[in-house]
Amino acid sequence: MENDKSKLWEKYWKGESSLDEEKLLFGNTEEMPVNAQEKAFWKGIEAIRQEKPNAFSLPAPTFPWLRIAAGMALLFTLTAGWWGYASYREQQQKQAYLQVVEAMGILQEQLHKCTRQLENVENLKYLNAGSDWYEINNQNQR
Repeated sequence: MENDKSKLWEKYWKGESSLDEEKLLFGNTEEMPVNAQEKAFWKGIEAIRQEKPNAFSLPAPTFPWLRIAAGMALLFTLTAGWWGYASYREQQQKQAYLQVVEAMGILQEQLHKCTRQLENVENLKYLNAGSDWYEINNQNQR
């Protein structure tokens, strides 16, 4: 019997014992060791087992701290979201502005090329004016 109990204790401490085996181990305090201190210990364990658990409830808070904390968290989240969106929009506007500036620079460069070509055409116009004047004068003299 003592050998069986030692095996049950080993199973109990390893966490492998069943409820029936635990009832054999803890079931009857009269069969426990003869030592008075151990007997008192086992009687205390039995008293704890017989005790019914009380329903534990927290007292209701007098001030709604949870609601205030949730509101602050929501406010912080909304503020962070708004700030992130505003930063994103500002970045997009800067990028669009730089693209427009680059396009205007290309346009200005092309306009300067065209202006230079028109100056050359304008110079050719004056070259023909002299020959026309010569022809007009020759016709008037005849």
